[in-house]
Amino acid sequence: MAHAVVVCSAVVVICMLLHYASGQFRYQVRDAYDEVYTKINLINEVNCKTKQPEDLFLAMSTVPAIPHITQVDPKYANRTNLYHVHNTALNRGFFFSFIFALEPDKAEPGLMYYYKSQNADIVGNRWVNASGVFFNANGTYPNFYRDFFNRTLPLFGPHTIRYDDFNEPTNPMREATLLTTQGTDMGAGSGTKYDSPYFKINNWFKAWLPDRRTQKSIYHARIKYSNVTGQFVKGAQDDYEFKFDFFGPPGPTDQTDETLGPVVWSPPYFDCGRSNKWILTASVPIVDLYPRNTEWRHLQDHIYVAVATASVDLREIDINQCPLGLGNEGPNYFANTAKCKNTTYCEPYIGFGLRRGGYRCICKPGYRYPHWQRGPFAGDIIERATRDEYEHGFDCLRIGEIKVVTSHLNQEPVNPFELDGSTTEPPYDPQSPYDQAPPYDQAPPYNQAPPYDPAPRYDPAPRYDPAPRYDQPSPDNQPLYPNQFDPAGNDQNPPFDQQPFNLRKKRDSGAEAEEAEEAEERLVEKREVGTETREEEAHVRRKRESFRPNEKLDMAIFKIKNVTKDNCKQLRPEDLRMSSDTIYGIERYYSMQMYTAVRLANFLSDYLQTINPEEVFSDRLTDRELTVNQVIGEVLANVAGDDQLIGSGVFFDVNKFRSRDGFTKQFFGPYAMRTDVARTYLIVDFAGHSETYVNDPWFRQVKARWQSIHEGLGLSKFISKFMLRSGTSGRALNPYEHFPDVYYGLSTQDGVWTPPYFDCDGYVNQWIVTYSVPFFGQNILRTGLEFKGVVIVDVKLQNLDIDQCPMSPYVANAFKGTDRCDQLTTECEFVPGRGFSRGGYKCNCKQGYEYPFYDPTTFYDGDVMEVEYSKMKKGLLNRFSQLQCRIGGASAVVGSVMATTAAVLLAAFVQFS
Repeated sequence: MAHAVVVCSAVVVICMLLHYASGQFRYQVRDAYDEVYTKINLINEVNCKTKQPEDLFLAMSTVPAIPHITQVDPKYANRTNLYHVHNTALNRGFFFSFIFALEPDKAEPGLMYYYKSQNADIVGNRWVNASGVFFNANGTYPNFYRDFFNRTLPLFGPHTIRYDDFNEPTNPMREATLLTTQGTDMGAGSGTKYDSPYFKINNWFKAWLPDRRTQKSIYHARIKYSNVTGQFVKGAQDDYEFKFDFFGPPGPTDQTDETLGPVVWSPPYFDCGRSNKWILTASVPIVDLYPRNTEWRHLQDHIYVAVATASVDLREIDINQCPLGLGNEGPNYFANTAKCKNTTYCEPYIGFGLRRGGYRCICKPGYRYPHWQRGPFAGDIIERATRDEYEHGFDCLRIGEIKVVTSHLNQEPVNPFELDGSTTEPPYDPQSPYDQAPPYDQAPPYNQAPPYDPAPRYDPAPRYDPAPRYDQPSPDNQPLYPNQFDPAGNDQNPPFDQQPFNLRKKRDSGAEAEEAEEAEERLVEKREVGTETREEEAHVRRKRESFRPNEKLDMAIFKIKNVTKDNCKQLRPEDLRMSSDTIYGIERYYSMQMYTAVRLANFLSDYLQTINPEEVFSDRLTDRELTVNQVIGEVLANVAGDDQLIGSGVFFDVNKFRSRDGFTKQFFGPYAMRTDVARTYLIVDFAGHSETYVNDPWFRQVKARWQSIHEGLGLSKFISKFMLRSGTSGRALNPYEHFPDVYYGLSTQDGVWTPPYFDCDGYVNQWIVTYSVPFFGQNILRTGLEFKGVVIVDVKLQNLDIDQCPMSPYVANAFKGTDRCDQLTTECEFVPGRGFSRGGYKCNCKQGYEYPFYDPTTFYDGDVMEVEYSKMKKGLLNRFSQLQCRIGGASAVVGSVMATTAAVLLAAFVQFS
C-alpha cells in the first residue's frame, strides 16, 4: 500500500513538472513569463508565513520601466499606472514633512486624519490599492491621547488597503465595488513589528529607516494669509508674505545612496498577512525635528522619522514582451517573449496587465499585410493560436518594386507651419530625413508604447468647424486679430506684430509683395463699408467659415504663440479664451491630475462629514476642525508632488470654513503654485483679493450643479472599516467607534474641465485648463449634507496633444479631420507626445494597400505630411501627391506561360473573327 502511494505521488509530481515545463500549449517553449507565473501561483495567504523571504519576492526586472522623478511624463506612462502610485507617495511625504515643521503639537493632524488621508488615497485613485505611514520606533509624538504631551509611541503605522466587498451583506450584487477600504495600525497588536529585521517584507521601511543620511533637502514656502475679506496679513518685512523653510523628501538631484530622487521602489512582493496580494510599493521619507520639546538643543536634528508608502496590485501592471530597444531599454525580465514572426516587429500594448499578449506585431519595412488582414496582428490572438495557425499565419508578405525617396538639396527653405500661424516653429531643413531615405536597416522606435488603444478609426466625419467668429471689438479693448476692425472705421494700420499671420507671411516672402498690397487694398475697402453692410458680411462669413476646422486649429496655435503676460491685459476677454472642444482627450492625458483633485475632495468630504469635534472618548482625544495650515499643506503637497501641475487650490463657499477658535471665515481659498525659483512655492489665500472667487466660472458652474443635494443623491457611498490601537501601548486592536464609517463623495467623472483660458492675474500668466470637483460636509445642525466648496487643479494647455484624425460627428473635437492623410489609400492614427501642435498622427495604409517606398517605416508621419502640404501650398517642389499607398500586390505581377498563351490565342481569335 505504501509503495502504491509513493508511485502515485511520483506520478503527480511528474505531471506537475510537465505542466510547468511548457507554455499554455505544448508546442510553446517555457519562457520567463511561465517562471514568474508559476512562482506567483505557489504563494498564497495560507503558506506565505512559512516561506523564505526569497520566495516572497520577485526580481525588480519583472516591472519594466520604473518611473523616476526626473522622467515623470504622462504621455508615455511606461504602459503602467505606476505614476499614480509614485505621485501619491510623494504627495504624502511632502504634506507630513511640511505640517510637522510648521504646526505646533496640538495643531498637528489627529489620529483619524491619518486614516482618512489614506482612505482618500485609495478611493480617489483606482490604481492605488494600499497607503500607509510607518513611523520609526519612538518616532511619533501623538496629540490624540490625554496627558501624553512630549511622549512617543513604541510604533505607529496606520495602513489602509482596498477591501474586497463582494461578499458583504450590504452588497447584493456580489461584485466588487472598489468603494470599501480597511484600515489598521500595523504598530499595534501582535506580530506586527514592521521595523524588525525578521519582518520579511519591509524593504520599503529599510530603504529609509533608521536614518543614516547627514544632509536633507530644504524647500521654501511663501504664504500670503488673509484674515479679513479683501485684505492680506502683513508679513515681517511689510510685504504681505510669510516666508517659511522646511526640510522634505530628497529632490530630483539629491544623491541618496544608490538612487536619485525621493521615491524608492521595493521589488514586487507578496503582502503576507495584510492584503495577501502581490504588490509593488513606492516609499518616500518624512522629515521631523527629533527629539522635540527639549532644552538640549544640541541633540535636536532634522531626521527621517517615518515613511509614506503607496502600493499597486502587481497584476495591474503591464509587462513588455518585446525585444530590448528604444523605449524598452531594460532591464526587462519578460523581454523577447513575444511571438512575432521574422517579417514583423513587436510593439507593446497597454491595458493587459500581468498577462500574455500585451503587444501587436507590425509588418517590417518592405512587407505588407495579407489582403484579409486589417491592421497589425494582435498579440493575444497569437498567444491563443494553435500550432497550425501559428505556423501558417501571422506573416507579412514581401513588397516588390519598392520606390526610392528622392532628395531636393537645392530647394528654398520654408517654414512648414508658416501658413498655420506657427511662425516660431523651426524652419524646414532640406537635410531633414523626411526628404532623404535613412539606411534601410535603421531601427525605428518600435518599442515606444502608445498611451491608449491606437486602433484606427474608420468612420471619417465631415470636416467642419462649428465655432463662430469673434464679435466686433469695443473701443476700450484692442483685438488680437486685426481683421476685425474698429467700428469707428479708423484707417490706421495695426502694429506689425498684431497683423494677421497670413498677411505677414505674404509681406515676408518678398516675391509676393504685389499680392500683399492688393490684399491690403481689399481690407481697406471692407473697412469703408457701412456698419450694416459689415454686420451682414460678418454674419455670412460666420456661416461660411464655420466649416473650416483647419482655420480653427491655426487660430488656436496663433493664440498660444502670441498671447503673453505682457499684452494679455490689453486684449479683449474673448481673445483670452478658447472653446471647450479644443481640449479633446484631456481626461486621458491629465488623468493623474484629475485623481489628485478627486483625492483631496474626497478627503475633505470624509473629514467634514464624519468628524465631530464635540465627541468625547474615554482615553483618546477626538479630532478637531481643520486648521488653515493643514489645508495649505494639502494644496502645497499637490503641487510639490506632481510636476505636471501648475497650481492647486481649495476654495470654500461663503461662511463654510469654521476654524478651531470657533470663528467662521467668510471666504477661504488657499491656492499653491510654483515659482521661477527652484523648490520655492507660493501659497495665496484668494480671500485677500478684492474680487471674490465665487464668481469665477470653475466655481460657479460646479456650485450650480451640486448646491442642492438630498441624502447623498448622485454621490458615491464609501465605506471604511478601521481598527484602532487600544491604547498608547498598542497591545490590541479595537474597532473604530463608528465602525463601519460611511461618507459620500465623487469620482473623476463628476468633475468639470473648463475651456482653455489665459490666466492673466499675475500669478500663472499662461494658457491653462482648470479641473474642479466639489466636496461636501454636514450642515451646521448635522442633519444632512451641503455643498462646502471646490477643489481645483490647473494644468498647462501646451502639453496637451491634438488629435487631428477623423471621428464621428458627435465627438466634441474641434480639430478632428484636420489631418493630411490621403483618404482613399490611408487612414489616420493618433500619435501622442507632439503637444499642442500639428502633426501628431501617422497615415497607415488601409487594408489591401501597401507602403511603396524604401524607408525604415511603413507609414507616413504627420510632420512629413504637414511639411509637404505647406510646400505644396507655396508652390515649391514637394512630394505631397506621392504620400499615399498603392494597391497591395500591384507591383508583383508574375508572368505565366499558360496565361500568356491564352492571351495570344484570344487576341488572334478576336482579330480573325
